[in-house]
Amino acid sequence: MKAPFHAPLSLTVLTIVAGALGGCTTDMTGYPSLAPRTIENDARAGTTPATAEPAVAAPGGTSPALAKLIDDAGKADAAFQAALAASRRTIESGSRAAMGSEAWIASQQAYSALDAARAPVTVALAELDKLRQQAVSNGDDETPVATATQQVQAIDEAERAVLAQLAPSAD
Repeated sequence: MKAPFHAPLSLTVLTIVAGALGGCTTDMTGYPSLAPRTIENDARAGTTPATAEPAVAAPGGTSPALAKLIDDAGKADAAFQAALAASRRTIESGSRAAMGSEAWIASQQAYSALDAARAPVTVALAELDKLRQQAVSNGDDETPVATATQQVQAIDEAERAVLAQLAPSAD
């Protein structure tokens, strides 16, 4: 037994499919090309693109990139210290308050904001680690990067010590 042909249903399905496929034929000029990018062609050819400036300076010197990371970490520490001064009393008073109370909640929020204020220092450490890895892989002197890393690590460790001192109890 042959199934009956339902023209209205088939016509509806055909219209929907045609409409959906119609979206596939729109102008694609606003989209990026799928052609290989310059860097991909360079990689295939075995060449590396030239960089504007070396990330690591010669021994004894500090590159602008390293100086900027140290400066950024110093500015971030100043912002951390300002946030600490503004929130220390709230954090300390809330740590003695009953869990779930308004003071306790304000303390938790202030502590979290202070912890978040450390982010630029950790970003600087990550960038310094990348520069160190780059120096090692290029066979460059890593002394300038190591010196900068020690400076930023000192800031990071001091901030972590403050947070450990202010950390809410687990009671």
